[in-house]
Amino acid sequence: MNNIFLITTISTTNKEFSYSRTVGYFKDLKKAKEIVENNCYDLFETFYGYAVIEEVPEGIYPLYENQVWYKWNLKENKYEECERPEFAMNCGYCEGIG
Repeated sequence: MNNIFLITTISTTNKEFSYSRTVGYFKDLKKAKEIVENNCYDLFETFYGYAVIEEVPEGIYPLYENQVWYKWNLKENKYEECERPEFAMNCGYCEGIG
């Protein structure tokens, strides 16, 4: 099966989920990680403190198979890989592209 890797950016308010936007997908995890880790296309936009890459299989209403989480580091001015945040336990974030 051909999986894709969705990139979703997420904003929070007081450590609680506020808003998310799935901004794109890639067929290769390495490429998706490169986009997030280099903040390509200004994914952060001074607003999205988290990003997640979700591996999703082909199909209707697919469930993610794996996630790679990132948190924005203000001092380093980049996303860094992190553990899944508390607000994101037991959920997926892909809500469609755009």
